[in-house]
Amino acid sequence: MAAKKRADEKDARLSLDEISLKRWVAFLVADILGLVAFAVVVASPLKLVQLEGEWAWLPSTLMDFLIFAGGFIFAVVFLRKVCKTTLRAFLVGDGEDIDWRQCGVIALLYVLGAAIADFVGSGFGSSLSLSHAGAAPVLATLLVAVVFTWMQTTWEEIIFRGLFLRWACGNKIAPTARCVAAGLVGTIVFMAMHLANPEVTAQSGLFDVVVAAAAYFVAGASLFALDVAFGNLMPGCVCHLVNNFISFAILSQAGTAVVMATVFVDSSPVTAPGMLATTVVGYLPLYIYVAVKAKKGELARA
Repeated sequence: MAAKKRADEKDARLSLDEISLKRWVAFLVADILGLVAFAVVVASPLKLVQLEGEWAWLPSTLMDFLIFAGGFIFAVVFLRKVCKTTLRAFLVGDGEDIDWRQCGVIALLYVLGAAIADFVGSGFGSSLSLSHAGAAPVLATLLVAVVFTWMQTTWEEIIFRGLFLRWACGNKIAPTARCVAAGLVGTIVFMAMHLANPEVTAQSGLFDVVVAAAAYFVAGASLFALDVAFGNLMPGCVCHLVNNFISFAILSQAGTAVVMATVFVDSSPVTAPGMLATTVVGYLPLYIYVAVKAKKGELARA
């Protein structure tokens, strides 16, 4: 009986090609409203919690992560109930498998690029040092990052790239004109939403603000290009996860969006040219990887 029920549920699902624009728009609007409601009801009370010293980061960070966690949970439920599909199908494609080996390679290459970028950007390591926070806050940071960061990054990938690419391409993500146009719009939205980050608002002149915005545009465009190259949304999810986990739990820099009790601290100031250079260098190993695989005809497309 249980097996028959699962089979019936599978038959009742819509393929990604069958989901209408109306359902995608309803999903976007409902998920944003659900996230706001979750923020007001669940996360906002954390503002009342005041901690000092090496634990001062915890209330505001938990509030931010809980908001994204609410949006992620709401997205998964709404995809299933209204769009009649699953998160797995949304990210990878109907009937496709996750290539975990490819995900591992992408993660390692991005770690390499991020390490090179951070090392060079901090004056060849001159401003990098171990955190002065105690072991307990650092372990708490790692735990919070492990539990919540994947929800936050997956939610952002769903909203900023997934919705646009699935609407434009359905199950088969391919570099068509419609796909590129949808990706461009998604990248602009991604950039615009991140202009509120403190590393952008702290810039003193218009030129620096434009350069900082360009850094986010390059990041969004790079994630979009990776998703299109491999035909699914997993490369973007992997890179976004690795980037944020490093920024939240491994290496923090004052003046960025989330500052926690990380393992290492970069004491150098955040500059707009540095943000752009770091973004470009961070993605270079991935561009090389895609170029080599494309030349060999080995891109693992959905």
